[in-house]
Amino acid sequence: IENDEQHQTLASKIAKLKEFDFDYAVFHHQDLTIRTPELIAPNCERMRVDDVAVAGVIGTMYMSTTAAWWMHQRGVVTAGAIFQGDGKGGEYVMADGPGYRTDMVSVDGCIMVFDKKFIDAYVPHDFGHFRFGYDADCCFQALQMGRKVGIIDIQCKHDSQGGFDQKEFAEYQKNFVNYWKQFVDFPVISQSEFKDGRR
Repeated sequence: IENDEQHQTLASKIAKLKEFDFDYAVFHHQDLTIRTPELIAPNCERMRVDDVAVAGVIGTMYMSTTAAWWMHQRGVVTAGAIFQGDGKGGEYVMADGPGYRTDMVSVDGCIMVFDKKFIDAYVPHDFGHFRFGYDADCCFQALQMGRKVGIIDIQCKHDSQGGFDQKEFAEYQKNFVNYWKQFVDFPVISQSEFKDGRR
């Protein structure tokens, strides 16, 4: 589902996807290349066996009130691996324990894999800007459902260095935390219990 006037956000793409029959959906940024597409299906089968609702290739096992996995000290609470473009035509590896795992709290939205059950239950939330937080929100929804968030073992390259407005991001963080602290105590780890009153 390409970016167009009607489908600029993940929520709009998920809404359209609900019209189709499928087992798993893979969403990724336009500047991300999947180098080992043949490994997607075997990883999805592992997700099915382990009841992983949402997966990515890199993320965190801990989420504080900063609401961004990459704002924590890397190599301590992050896991997964990705090739990252350096902005000069080259690349470097971000590798914090590559491989398949099922104990994540949030994964980076540059690539996300969802199963059909999650897509059918997904509820869009607006925290102030569609560029921020859709990934963490999806992951928290999966954990709130009592399901798992994971890392799949495929090779990807993300060309973008990113970039965002600090003030806008701070407002998103505040809104994200204010919403989710009704349901879970921060900091959040994969074993955190979500409170009753879903959505």
